[in-house]
Amino acid sequence: MTFIWTTIGAILTLSIYSFLYKDNPFYKFAEHLVVGVSAGYYLVIYYFNYIHPNVFSPVFLLEIGGEPIGFGSFLWWMALIPGLLGVLLYARFFPKIAWVGRWALGIYVGGYAGLGLSPVMQARVIEQLRANALSVAGVEDPFAAMTNLALAVGIFAAMIYLLVVKRNLGAKNPLAKVGVLVVSAVIAYGGWLVLSLISSAGVVSLTNILLVIGLLGTLSYFFFSMKHKGILGGLARVGIVFLMVGFGASFGYTVMSRISLLIGRVGFLIDWVGQIRGIFGA
Repeated sequence: MTFIWTTIGAILTLSIYSFLYKDNPFYKFAEHLVVGVSAGYYLVIYYFNYIHPNVFSPVFLLEIGGEPIGFGSFLWWMALIPGLLGVLLYARFFPKIAWVGRWALGIYVGGYAGLGLSPVMQARVIEQLRANALSVAGVEDPFAAMTNLALAVGIFAAMIYLLVVKRNLGAKNPLAKVGVLVVSAVIAYGGWLVLSLISSAGVVSLTNILLVIGLLGTLSYFFFSMKHKGILGGLARVGIVFLMVGFGASFGYTVMSRISLLIGRVGFLIDWVGQIRGIFGA
């Protein structure tokens, strides 16, 4: 029996790969079979994992997780209302009442945006800041780590301030000169800090330095309020390099994962051929 299912899998695999030659009925059959089986499989999964325990069981069987609930109770309404909103989404199939589905869609999108704001801020903003609070010299010193983060933010903020002042007030304006002094002081302090860390630790963490430079460069590239000229333009070009390296690594990882899938299917076909030879004694 196992050999029969293995043979069916091998035939479907070869049918999918036959598209490399040209579009043909074998490929279409395998493609439609995959879509149909996947749709049916996920429909059953979604029903038993979501619809039945969260809607059908509380509303009609009056129980949640095997525990009875009262008809018309708060928990009953909490199951009925989302269920009705889900049903309203199908109103789009009926042109005369299609507008009703917009209410359910609006509640769904708004609720998801509100609930997702906190984890997104935690994962993409707070953790990004924490990831850049690193010691340039690779030492486990929280004060040095936060100092380096403040240094990076200070350089970027001073640079933007200087560019804004020079653009709107002119390079000879006293505020522009103050901006030059601020940038010079921050950069000088940064150089002193790096040299002191090098002399104390004896080693520089290249990874941490590249991380901070990549962050500043990428932020500069996506800063569209001013033209990318001067310091901002240089940092933007550095950001492009980091973006291209990141995109290239992501594309390479994707290709590598697809090749690993191909190797797995080829190994499956080789095993199938071995089973055929074993059965027929070849």
